[in-house]
Amino acid sequence: HGGNEWHPFSIYLRESTEQGWKSVHGFDQVFPFKISSASRGEFKSALTMEEFIRITLLSEYQHEAIDAPSSLLVQEARKDLRNRFPTTQVFINPVGDWSKGLLKDVREQKQLRACWVRGPYKSPYSIAHNFSHLVLTASGIGITPALGVMGQYPGFSRSKILVWLVRDSDMLKFFAPLIKDAHIAVVFYTGKEKLKSSEVRKITSNGNIFIQQSRPASLPGAIGNIIVQFENHLNLSKAKTVEELAIRNRTAWCILYCGGSARIKDDLHQFSKSSRVKFEYEMFDW
Repeated sequence: HGGNEWHPFSIYLRESTEQGWKSVHGFDQVFPFKISSASRGEFKSALTMEEFIRITLLSEYQHEAIDAPSSLLVQEARKDLRNRFPTTQVFINPVGDWSKGLLKDVREQKQLRACWVRGPYKSPYSIAHNFSHLVLTASGIGITPALGVMGQYPGFSRSKILVWLVRDSDMLKFFAPLIKDAHIAVVFYTGKEKLKSSEVRKITSNGNIFIQQSRPASLPGAIGNIIVQFENHLNLSKAKTVEELAIRNRTAWCILYCGGSARIKDDLHQFSKSSRVKFEYEMFDW
């Protein structure tokens, strides 16, 4: 904590961070899920978000979840999820005086002083274990708690949907290999410089990632659409809105938000109240 800056962090292996670093600097990653054939990049970029989600739900990984041996699902559910990573890393975005000064000191490698960390404090994200389906919503560097949750719940022990609003292309490229744990990732990229087709293909090759190079017309509307499509697929229902879903199904969902936008927080809170989907958030003030 420095001044008015608060930096969320997630626990991750060093090897995972090296993956992100190589992604920014031109290292090709392996595509873990097969949605289409050789032209998957162009295919995915031509889809709307609704089409992408529908095709992804019908793709191989979802059938693998349904057809997986019950013993595998039991093993996932019984794993000790509390101490999965031996290292702690702090992701800091240099956007203010304190964090820019910290970056300068680290680059010069002249400081040998110890760094003291107070905490960690209990996070609103700690309620994730109470829900079957998680919509991890983030803006900017607020993605870090989502990474921690996705890493904590492996495989299909939870449904993990990431919805990320980001305007820094390097940040997007860095974290792209780390969001492969999300069953679906919807990225709203709002940077001034549009991503090239080759960049989109490379980023989306890391998993079931959809990129829209603009803000969503309605973030609650986009999240509601995702929830409805998941429920219709899993339960063979034909709902058109979240309100048409059975209450017991809605209460199995939780939306978690981390970021600095009070507007996003308020919009999601209102959506939560009207749809009876659980909502919690962490805010930072830059």
